[in-house]
Amino acid sequence: MMVRASTHAAIIKGKNGKDEYPNATKVEHKHEHLKAGQTCRACQAGKINEYQSGVYIRITGSSPISAVIHNTEKIKMQYLW
Repeated sequence: MMVRASTHAAIIKGKNGKDEYPNATKVEHKHEHLKAGQTCRACQAGKINEYQSGVYIRITGSSPISAVIHNTEKIKMQYLW
């Protein structure tokens, strides 16, 4: 059986997005030491920028079903050379 790419992507990413759980508890996970706009501590030459945040949904299967949406802060370094 051949699986179409769009079907395969839906299996990997999940069927329902975060908007499907309006009553879910939302938890923010910020980086403890690094913030956007700071200089890179490792090389002292790059600048830390904010990156698209990651969203993870954890569903508990007890009755009634509950969901927790975890928003994780992602950062990346931009070289200034």
